Amino acid sequence: MMKKLLFIGLFGLGSFGSQAQDAHLSMYDAAPIFLNPAMTGVFQGDWRLHAQYRTQWKAVNYKPYTTSLISFDAPVKKWGFGAQISNFRAGIGNYNALNGTVSVAYTTSIDKSSKT
Repeated sequence: MMKKLLFIGLFGLGSFGSQAQDAHLSMYDAAPIFLNPAMTGVFQGDWRLHAQYRTQWKAVNYKPYTTSLISFDAPVKKWGFGAQISNFRAGIGNYNALNGTVSVAYTTSIDKSSKT
């Protein structure tokens, strides 16, 4: 029991000094799967394609920070299927994070009178 408390305490203290690089999209709310994967396939239409690109700190750094994202999703009956690829590149240090995600969502009604 004492070892567990010590581990939890050290882990908690160590997390205060941690840092991470996050995504810097211009309009993050326009990227539907990035914002909320549970809404995959929830739209009116047959399919949806979204692409976004942002460059920042170009005036200060000759190798600017770039963020790019492309996503696709489609509804199939009550299911939604989607995929997303994002790439985050940061400056001179050659930091690069390429992420690929897939998402599946199921739509159901919480209202008994609804027909969805």
